[in-house]
Amino acid sequence: MYTFMNSSNYHFNMLELLSLPSYKPLNNNPLQSLTNKVNKALKYSSLDPNIQMLIVPLNPITPNIYDEPKIHKYGIPVRPIFSDIDGPIPSLSKFLAKKLHPFSNHSSSFIKDSDFIDQIKQLKLYENSIMVSFHVVFLFTKIPIPKTIELVSMLAAS
Repeated sequence: MYTFMNSSNYHFNMLELLSLPSYKPLNNNPLQSLTNKVNKALKYSSLDPNIQMLIVPLNPITPNIYDEPKIHKYGIPVRPIFSDIDGPIPSLSKFLAKKLHPFSNHSSSFIKDSDFIDQIKQLKLYENSIMVSFHVVFLFTKIPIPKTIELVSMLAAS
């Protein structure tokens, strides 16, 4: 599906998005520093060196951001998309996701519409039950990282 949008509106929406407190301008490109930190952490890990080589690409590139217009919403707000293809993090993320999956109760992070409908049909509701839907804004930029690390460490230790 293609969405056509006036380029000045697109740029305005992107600048408005980037002016939010979740984002801040950087004085320099953190790519090399991030890559060095990941490589240093891997160097001191007990991981097999062959696996370590697969986790960080040899020549990672800086991720790009673009926005996707939410044409189904009033005012056509935008959803930020970070393209990290060939960046320093995707392989590490996949590796960590596999390692952390046993702690997730094997639940999926998404559900198909058809599966959701089937699950809703099977719900037994009380007479006064109400269904609510929450509109989550910038979910991943609001996750408390220190608390997340603490929780993962606690789960891994148990």
